Amino acid sequence: DHSYIILFTKTSPEQAYEWCGPGIPSQRDAIKSLTISSLNWWVRWLNRHGPIHLPRVADMPANAHREKAYLQARGVQSILIVPLYQHHKLIGLLGFDSIHQERSWAKGDIHLLQVVADIFATALLRKTAAEHENRAYELGRQLVTLIEVPDLLSHTVQALRDTFNYYHAQI
Repeated sequence: DHSYIILFTKTSPEQAYEWCGPGIPSQRDAIKSLTISSLNWWVRWLNRHGPIHLPRVADMPANAHREKAYLQARGVQSILIVPLYQHHKLIGLLGFDSIHQERSWAKGDIHLLQVVADIFATALLRKTAAEHENRAYELGRQLVTLIEVPDLLSHTVQALRDTFNYYHAQI
């Protein structure tokens, strides 16, 4: 009924993507009210055990009371949460909520969804790397326009002379 990708920042989760079935309202505003500490049970479980499969949200353990209250307030009956990892670090989650009825996901489906989560995490990593590369290229381009090449060579030669005590003829 509802699926999403949540990425973790240092202090709060951020809903990066969301898909809602017919008649299911967006949860973007609700996610903004959460903190990483309010998802403590999820984060610990994902780090230690991997996917969270809860066919009945009502059966969540007592130490998951914050997550349980959050889900029940939104009418979630069942949930599957798959971790997103980059370099063995938890960066977020891929979540699936069943709202209209309780649901149990098959082990094969959970495994397949973990593969999908790994693909998403890799795509996000590549996107971030491309953004960093573009910023570095742009910075380099701006620097080149600020510094004339002959001046750059002159400064480089002078720095080599000063650093290594070279004479002009040796360079």
